Amino acid sequence: MPCDSKTLVSVGIPTYNRAQGLKRTLELITNQSYKDLEIIVSDNASTDETSKVVEDFMEKDHRIQYIKHEKNQGIQFNFKYVLQVSRGQYFMWAADDDEWALEFIDTCVKNTSGSGTCMTWFSTLYRSSGKISYPPQPNILPEMSVFSRASSYLGCMQSSYFYGLHKRADIQEVLQEGFFDFYDCYFILRQLIKYDLKIIPKYLFISGVDSENYELKTFENRKCLRLNYFSFISSSLRLISRDCQFNLFQRVYLIFKLLFSMFKLMIFNEVIEPARTFYSKASRFLKRRWLTLKHSMYRGTRISYAQAGEDLIIRIIFDAIGVEKPSYIDIGAHHPYYFSNTALFYLSDSQGVNIEADPELFKRFVNLRTRDINLNSGVLAKRDSDTLLFHVLSNPTLNTFSKTEAENSIREAGIRILKEIPVPVMTLNEIIQQYCDGDFPDFLSLDIEGMDLEVLKSIDFSNSVPTVICVESVSFSESGRGVKNKRIGEFLSQKGYFLYADTHINSIFVLKSRWLRN
Repeated sequence: MPCDSKTLVSVGIPTYNRAQGLKRTLELITNQSYKDLEIIVSDNASTDETSKVVEDFMEKDHRIQYIKHEKNQGIQFNFKYVLQVSRGQYFMWAADDDEWALEFIDTCVKNTSGSGTCMTWFSTLYRSSGKISYPPQPNILPEMSVFSRASSYLGCMQSSYFYGLHKRADIQEVLQEGFFDFYDCYFILRQLIKYDLKIIPKYLFISGVDSENYELKTFENRKCLRLNYFSFISSSLRLISRDCQFNLFQRVYLIFKLLFSMFKLMIFNEVIEPARTFYSKASRFLKRRWLTLKHSMYRGTRISYAQAGEDLIIRIIFDAIGVEKPSYIDIGAHHPYYFSNTALFYLSDSQGVNIEADPELFKRFVNLRTRDINLNSGVLAKRDSDTLLFHVLSNPTLNTFSKTEAENSIREAGIRILKEIPVPVMTLNEIIQQYCDGDFPDFLSLDIEGMDLEVLKSIDFSNSVPTVICVESVSFSESGRGVKNKRIGEFLSQKGYFLYADTHINSIFVLKSRWLRN
């Protein structure tokens, strides 16, 4: 472990049951260009694979310390603990849902120059949709007076500055204080007024949000208001009133700006956001209810949601073998209901896993297939990295990871590549182990534009296998002259499946042993 306390930076990582997020955080922190680090992971009694993740990193990096507490003592304890046991001259908290450029710490250390806190500009990443936003940054410049900078911050409070680099000696007050709603904003205001705050105009920090929208994190349950505004206001009032560097006019002005900013936040959090959330949930609920009602009203007419009636054929198969509510995994799901091989089963109370690589298409599954597990990921036979370039085409049904397939679509129909984006990828076996408890669902729907056979070959057929497989088996052709991939049928025949039906576009295979048994 580094022993030069003059240059040592302590990184405190409080965590609880977020093994995958912690893995990403440790990868980014251990690979920082600034090497004199003390990395403290404080585990609030996690029950997932957090211990294994940390131990794997500790085998390779001796700078990591791991403390697993016997019981969960809350977020406040965990944040204070990593500061309390740290030894470095500088300290930073690292949340397990955020991300850092590899030069983040080095940049902050080089630019502290007497400041109690140094931070960079930041962006916000909504991982479920892939959307990145760039929140407004307060105008805080070195040549400005403390009054001007405090005024600017109160007009544009950003809690993410809490995750900057701090002089450890300047933040010891944290250990004696109780946390409250907006405490992170109060912390930054105090650093700015008492110890100086420096902002580097570079986007080197990403504030991560794993849900579809930002969710309020409160320190106490309240019956009336969603948040406690009084503690922040009273603490900030004392800070401003007692600071002798402000004259009477400046204090009055800062207090007015504080109250006005909190009034705006209160209106947004207590009125606008709840109304918007209610409208969003109500509209999704009514849309789902209408689809369910329409499905039940016309059940006798056998409505199909698939491209060529594949779901009705598959329904007949499961009825014949006595499976009323088949589970499913839909790879290349595209849309919750349009051209969907699994929508019919979802509306009949089945559940499964939907996997769609396109972030824009994926959003609909989060809203409309709420009982399912929905993954914004690609599926490969073999994963050589965590991400792969995904080609988004002007016809979204043809989006693909395969450059060859994308070029084929361009030649056939003049389709354009709109953009190429990095998308997280997993293998099919990883998904089965992680999201299906190791047991293959009853039905596999596979449509990943030219990579279907590779993924089929990656299945461990000696273990759990799907009863029914529906796979796209013809290459795309605008003229309808697509070439049938006979190798798919030959391969599945060797694995004990027989061709039950073919709609030209898709082939439906059934496990022979299961069919004959029933």
